[in-house]
Amino acid sequence: HTQILGDTIEKIAEEKAGILKKGTTLVLGVMDERAKKVITGRAEELGVPCKNVDNLLTKISTYEMPLNGGFQRYNAALAAGVVEVIFNQESGYLSAPEGAAAREAAVREGIRRTRWPGRMELVGENPWFMVDGAHNPQGVEALFNSLSEAWPNEAFIFLTAVMSDKDHLGMMKQMLPLAERFLTVRLSGGRAADAGRLAEEIASLGVPARACADVGAAVREAKKLAGNEKKIVAFGSLYFIGEIKAYLQEEREH
Repeated sequence: HTQILGDTIEKIAEEKAGILKKGTTLVLGVMDERAKKVITGRAEELGVPCKNVDNLLTKISTYEMPLNGGFQRYNAALAAGVVEVIFNQESGYLSAPEGAAAREAAVREGIRRTRWPGRMELVGENPWFMVDGAHNPQGVEALFNSLSEAWPNEAFIFLTAVMSDKDHLGMMKQMLPLAERFLTVRLSGGRAADAGRLAEEIASLGVPARACADVGAAVREAKKLAGNEKKIVAFGSLYFIGEIKAYLQEEREH
């Protein structure tokens, strides 16, 4: 949403900091130092206390976490920081020193039971099939890093569909080092990027790419190419991920 929020980290952070109000508490997650400086500066102006969750990352790394992706540790630390603030503002056993073990147990169990559909979600095992709603360069970078970390030296079959107003070429360039090939699809709606043109752009970067008629055709082709050895990853749009999951559900029912 750079056309609304601004085209620099600082401008975007300034807009996001508009949510801060006197009488609240800021829980600050892991983020770019430029953004952090803007947000904490605004908090100081308003007299809003700030809790930084960096010190929770080590503890969180010992928790059982069903969500895929290294970035989810940062999300979990932020959630744990929010819970700590809430507990500290309440009265009773859980906010008292003797309730520390119960507080940690509650956070640990909450993280263990967390599910996030569409975020590095494994939707099939034969063949291995993952979907992720990454639809901008930052989201794709997080997906790239997580795939590289979890499955080093793996080449993936990527399914992708994007909106034309997104930096789709930048997104595809980020994934090239992990790509065996791309299959592209055009989504319904006026903002959808053309699948044929997207495939041509990707192919011009040196990776095989082919446009498919629709989501079903792309899924069937990907499964055929993957067999029992290759991994499939779909990304590029939350709408796309929704359509894939709907198709897979229909496929299972029939």
